[in-house]
Amino acid sequence: MKKLLKIFVALLPFLSLSISFNSNENEFIRFEPIAKKATTVDDYFSDIDAFSLSREQLFNKLQSKVWDGWKRQSYDALDSAFIETDFVNGYLVDIYSNTSRLTPSSTGNYKNEGDTWNKEHLIPKSWWGGSKGGPNGEGGDMFNMYPTDGKINGMRSNYVLGETSNPTNTSNNGYSKLGPSSFSGYDGIVFEPNDEWKGNIARSYFYFALKYVTYTNSSYTEGNGKDVFNKTGTYGLTDYSTSLFLKWNKHLEKSQYEKERCERVYKIQNNRNPFIYHPEWADYIWGNIPLTKIEPTSLSISPSSLRLKQGNSHQLVCTVTPSNASNSIIWTSLNNDIATVSNNGLVEAKSIGKTNIKATSTLNASINASIEIEVHNDKIKIEGISLPDSIDLKIGQSKNIDVSYIPLDTEEKGYTLSINDDSIAQVISNNTLLGLKEGIATLTATSSINTSIKASTTIIVQEQKGFNLAKQTSDLEDGDSLIIAYPEKNVAAGSFKDKYLQSVSASFSSNKEKIEAPSNEIEIFTLEKNTNSFSFINNAKQKLGASSSKALQLNNGETSWTIQINEGKAIIKPLSVSQPLLYNIKSPRFKTYSKADDSLVYPSIYVSKSTSNLDKTNALLYVSAFLKKTGQECLLMNVTLNTWNDLKSEYESLSEETKSYIKTNYSSEELSEFRQRYELIINKYGYGDFIFDITPTSIVYSKNKNSGNLLPITILTSIASICLISITIIIIKKRKKN
Repeated sequence: MKKLLKIFVALLPFLSLSISFNSNENEFIRFEPIAKKATTVDDYFSDIDAFSLSREQLFNKLQSKVWDGWKRQSYDALDSAFIETDFVNGYLVDIYSNTSRLTPSSTGNYKNEGDTWNKEHLIPKSWWGGSKGGPNGEGGDMFNMYPTDGKINGMRSNYVLGETSNPTNTSNNGYSKLGPSSFSGYDGIVFEPNDEWKGNIARSYFYFALKYVTYTNSSYTEGNGKDVFNKTGTYGLTDYSTSLFLKWNKHLEKSQYEKERCERVYKIQNNRNPFIYHPEWADYIWGNIPLTKIEPTSLSISPSSLRLKQGNSHQLVCTVTPSNASNSIIWTSLNNDIATVSNNGLVEAKSIGKTNIKATSTLNASINASIEIEVHNDKIKIEGISLPDSIDLKIGQSKNIDVSYIPLDTEEKGYTLSINDDSIAQVISNNTLLGLKEGIATLTATSSINTSIKASTTIIVQEQKGFNLAKQTSDLEDGDSLIIAYPEKNVAAGSFKDKYLQSVSASFSSNKEKIEAPSNEIEIFTLEKNTNSFSFINNAKQKLGASSSKALQLNNGETSWTIQINEGKAIIKPLSVSQPLLYNIKSPRFKTYSKADDSLVYPSIYVSKSTSNLDKTNALLYVSAFLKKTGQECLLMNVTLNTWNDLKSEYESLSEETKSYIKTNYSSEELSEFRQRYELIINKYGYGDFIFDITPTSIVYSKNKNSGNLLPITILTSIASICLISITIIIIKKRKKN
């Protein structure tokens, strides 16, 4: 068996020869793995039948689920993670204040509510020993961590959560309160959040008790934690916190937002808080409240009707009303000979005809819905083509674009791409575009089957600038384009806002010495060199200035700066103000401060001399011409010697810089299609290698230039491979039976 598999693997290169090209003359067939899709909520909990489980069994299954596949992240990673999960409609959602309008870049000294935000440990870190990240990742778990107003977070401190009828301190509008407990079971000082967030917070505590308190060896009972958690008690909580959080669990005011945030968190850390979707499970586990199934009042199926080609399948979706009703349904087909349906609603078209697919509630058979299915064997015609809304390119950049059909399963595939101005951009292979010069052009995709079916989109080509790390002051010249950045945090200075430059993400090379393609969010300054200083001029022709009050300004204050660069770090100071421009790690922004320290650090400067991309562009144009000229001849297995000599002459006429680009980037992804085609022709026909003047190491199929001998070779190797595959499958099946 092992020997056969080894032989099969050895013959794979020959098998690939017979399927090397697609029907399009410039397109190699690509086999790529299918990306794993995110699991839906229903799929995520599909293996849990809570009604058949005891409290302990349900608790144990949920505990395994919240750990399974969980991606632990650091406390520091939350700075960017919160932007994905809690930055909504221009502000960070705050569970402690209803007047703060904070953004990720908001900073301050916590003096006033609304000044700044920080990362709130809903379960205080002092309860587990004080480390921000926690011994088991608690301080990076986004069901425990929330962005909150800095002042109100300080008021909460590490007090136990509770209810107070006589608060001694409150946030604006009395939204959150601090005072002596008025809830039975605890008589100390408590922090009471607003009613609309109590349900969310309770379900976070249930999650924490489930995931950490009852599972890890860590203690969560230091300080006030002993009044909330009990590692030997009822599922991790004390009697006091059990009663409090069961009461709060009834609050569902923010339930929809809570679910939306949970899905955003899932994309980052790959687990869900089960009690957000099933608060009744918390009632069952901690309150011993029996689970009851809510009977739906109606069902609906999407789509409302379906026309399906014989042999194809389609997933139906059944929606229950109300949304918290039992979604336990039975799928049935009126005629299984025409179409079948699985337990989860997947329809398979079997034979031509019409039938009905029905969904019925398991709680009440009178609650049902059905749709008509028509199975056909017609040819699925193309109805349209879809292109991206727009395509951004840099000069010299090549980019693959996504082209899809409407409907996706049409049998009328095939299209051509054209650009109305090929001096701006060109199609260099089937789905690859190349930017040539700055400008705007229109890309059109036309169906090869029905030329009246077209789709168009806009191509925007801009100059591409590579920004290199300035290692000494002499690297700076008048007229340079530059970026101020802090590479250690992968950030650069963005646009001016409220006395500082915003901190935005930037993509650096692995050694941090280059910013390849800055995003539109990054501020690119033009450097103006004065006698003893420099000026930074933004795209709006405004000079960056600074005042003695540590505030940045535009066209105001001191607009001349001194720059001293040592080992890649820049000391940038206003000429008449002794306050350097620094990056604030704790409150991400670029601003002038009194002096540098552990959290206020010197930035780096990245400079672009606007070097030309002409060599790269000419190289990619040659590659494009090569693929076009050899495409049809490769399909016919007849790349002539005349064609090869023409290509050789064209290559030799290129500049030495262009040829050097091809050689240097020969193994890159950018030239992968060219490389495969080039080596295939050399190996198939025995033609000379005019790029490196050596014989490639890949398999030589034939040195005979008579291409007529190649067809039988390809057919024989394909037949041999197919036979070998068949033999292998038979042996595997026999072994399985034994």
